[in-house]
Amino acid sequence: MTLLPLLLASALAPAGDGASSLEARFAPPALMTGADKPLGGTKMYPSPAAHDVDRDGKLDLVLGDLPGRITWSRRGTEGMEREQPFEKTDGTQLNFSNW
Repeated sequence: MTLLPLLLASALAPAGDGASSLEARFAPPALMTGADKPLGGTKMYPSPAAHDVDRDGKLDLVLGDLPGRITWSRRGTEGMEREQPFEKTDGTQLNFSNW
């Protein structure tokens, strides 16, 4: 037996309460906000990633969307800050133009 099937089998094995161990590991989804506004709320198919954009030692939230626009939210001292465009060095928004 290879390692992958063994890992999958152990991950899907029932927990003591009858639920799979996957169900026991994850909390319900929660809406993330920055400056009291939903992060990625206006995006079509938001794709989040965590990365320390500003190199302050805290993970920030980077969001891409279906058309290829990239935004980010800085993790401040009181939580996530407002979502803002991820800009290139010339000040224009990073856009991969998937269309």
